[in-house]
Amino acid sequence: MTASFRNGTTASEARDVLPSRTDPTQGATVPPGWTDKIGSEGTVKTIKTMLIDSTELNVDKVLLTDDSGTRYIFEADSKHYMWNMSRQDGAYIKSPQGREAIFAQLAEDPTKLEVELLDDE
Repeated sequence: MTASFRNGTTASEARDVLPSRTDPTQGATVPPGWTDKIGSEGTVKTIKTMLIDSTELNVDKVLLTDDSGTRYIFEADSKHYMWNMSRQDGAYIKSPQGREAIFAQLAEDPTKLEVELLDDE
């Protein structure tokens, strides 16, 4: 049995016509499995502090977190980085460049991001 909405539309039909969620400040589509709704101002400040302490980078903005809250995409000094909480490691995203291109690559195939691991110092 296929579930449907009151108007008879099935869930898969609705998914096909729903607009993609975009970052209103940049127009970048938030990739599946990630969110730009990171939390309250206090939560974002705590995450930024953790990223600064962990990476020693000047973190400007936390852009995304994965749905499990263990990985982050962030900007520091106009560059983009990833941080993995469970592995306690980070990487500079070498390619693609730019928020929209990174978001698109995360949606298409995140294994194709070209990254350079950050030093463990």
